[in-house]
Amino acid sequence: MNFEEFKERATETAEFVAGKTVQFAKYAGEKVGTAAKVAKLNAEILAEKDNLRKSYQRIGKLYVELYAATPHDDIAAELDIVHSAQDKIDELKNKIDEIKTDAGWNGGSDADFEEDFDAEFNEGDEQ
Repeated sequence: MNFEEFKERATETAEFVAGKTVQFAKYAGEKVGTAAKVAKLNAEILAEKDNLRKSYQRIGKLYVELYAATPHDDIAAELDIVHSAQDKIDELKNKIDEIKTDAGWNGGSDADFEEDFDAEFNEGDEQ
């Protein structure tokens, strides 16, 4: 093989590789663009689902507020669960307040705990 044949084959090979590189770049760009579009649409779907979830919560809360005294039969059992959970939450909050008061947290606030902790931890450090 002489130099001219070698040069011609090298040029053909380089052109072939360059063409394939351009094709691959276009293909990859299309795929990335497609993935970005799909990701954006999926994000929009998630946002709409979140809107639905929030609306259902508001509807449920409104229903409880408006019809708790006279609920539809299908809802009465769920309302019993809601009222039971609300009562339990109140009971647990009262227990927390009792524990804080017994511990001397000046009325039970978390800020008082930090003050009490600092006072006890730093006791005797005055120099």
